[in-house]
Amino acid sequence: MRCERCDEAIETWERFERLRARCAGRRCVSRARAGTSDSDSADSICDSCDEPICWCGAEPVDFYGGWCDHDHGWSDDSEWSEHQDRHNLQRRFDYAVGLIVRLGGGSRRRVFARLHRAMRAKVADADIDQLREGIEHAGDWERKLRANTGRDPV
Repeated sequence: MRCERCDEAIETWERFERLRARCAGRRCVSRARAGTSDSDSADSICDSCDEPICWCGAEPVDFYGGWCDHDHGWSDDSEWSEHQDRHNLQRRFDYAVGLIVRLGGGSRRRVFARLHRAMRAKVADADIDQLREGIEHAGDWERKLRANTGRDPV
């Protein structure tokens, strides 16, 4: 017989392993972050396995609309607002990358690499100003691709 704390720890571990195994070792990423959808549900569906994902866009959860166990740092309105602004900019950045790929700008990896060089940081490490620079650069790139191809990928 195990104590209550051990049972809880085992249950948490089993849940984590079950959720982790769902994507067969791939990292979960929401459809919105992957740039494959901009529907209302894209923030809560994993692009890899079509299963529920946390609103943070990177952790599997048990049900749609659920939150993962991580501390999202939203203890007061000012922190939430700053975090939400950053999240919205990252979503816009990811969407721009997907659009550039659909317009023939190269693979996702190539597009991300070029935009990372333009903003002098990776998305995860970029501050809000750098994210805005990356989005602006992506917009310029998108306009050039549209002018060259004369088509709308959407």
